[in-house]
Amino acid sequence: AAGIRPADGALSLRRLLAAPLGPQVVVAASTVAELVAGVGSLTQETVESELDPAAVADRHDKAPAEGYVAPRNDAEATIARLWGEVLGGDHIGVDDDFFELGGNSLIAVQLIALIRKELGVRLPMRNLFEEPTVAGVAALIDAATASAPEPAPSGPATQTIPRLPRSSA
Repeated sequence: AAGIRPADGALSLRRLLAAPLGPQVVVAASTVAELVAGVGSLTQETVESELDPAAVADRHDKAPAEGYVAPRNDAEATIARLWGEVLGGDHIGVDDDFFELGGNSLIAVQLIALIRKELGVRLPMRNLFEEPTVAGVAALIDAATASAPEPAPSGPATQTIPRLPRSSA
């Protein structure tokens, strides 16, 4: 059975904390050779699939999946395009779930930043967890845009506060 007994784990942790090992320490129930072999095989599979032009083309040129619903308006089309940029791939439908397509919290941060940059809307991260579909995010953006205060009119009726020089006191 793989694993570390609780008593052995506690002893190992005390030894690690007492030793000047630096910022990177790995504690594992397997040997270093097993750990390196496992990571090596994962890395090799990833590298081979990324270097295979057919695999990359297949991932991006797939036909829409069954049940695909195309974006119905500009907001949905923009969100679907942004999801394609951060998640990879085309044909993202309005009912596709961000997390089922491979999204995670780190990718969500990128997506929220892109939405803010392209659409000028600041969405809290929790919105993506509450509404993880293209249609849901587009509706949140529409609601945020509709509730945003109108910019102040410019012209003679606008009053500005004069800039005062700083005193050296």
